[in-house]
Amino acid sequence: MGRNFFHVYLIVVTCRIFILFLYKVQNKCLGYINCTRSTNITEVSPEDQLVYDTVCKRINNFLINEKHFQDKNINIVVMAHQCHIRKDLVNKTLKAKYDLTFSNYLREKRIKYACTLLLDPSNMKIDVISDASGFKTTRTFVRSFRSVKNVSPTEYRHLQVFKRNMFC
Repeated sequence: MGRNFFHVYLIVVTCRIFILFLYKVQNKCLGYINCTRSTNITEVSPEDQLVYDTVCKRINNFLINEKHFQDKNINIVVMAHQCHIRKDLVNKTLKAKYDLTFSNYLREKRIKYACTLLLDPSNMKIDVISDASGFKTTRTFVRSFRSVKNVSPTEYRHLQVFKRNMFC
């Protein structure tokens, strides 16, 4: 009986050592990933950072303040031309600042606006919200919304109303 206990004890200790080893490997991998991300961010010179900030202000002013994100035909070429920015600089800036492409950045802005419309007391229909947010079709809107929020627009509306009623 003592011999079996020793074997079980040896197996348990070996498993614990192996789990600790895996934990350390995981931490090293995560550290490496964070290190590479931070080196990419810190590689930006102060001059580039100033350029990125200026370009971001122009992009945000054009898309959000002037509400061109609602335009169904907006694209990076049109926006770059209107803002007097090179197309490659737009892409580079959005990638550096937000880690997004232009289309993903535009989609996020449209969905953020759609969320405010979904919570509006007027209870607009989904196709009206889709149109007002700048999506070409309701189907594209629903698919994009689900990919960002992990729920459909209707489910989002119901969940938010439910949360509001629960906490009031």
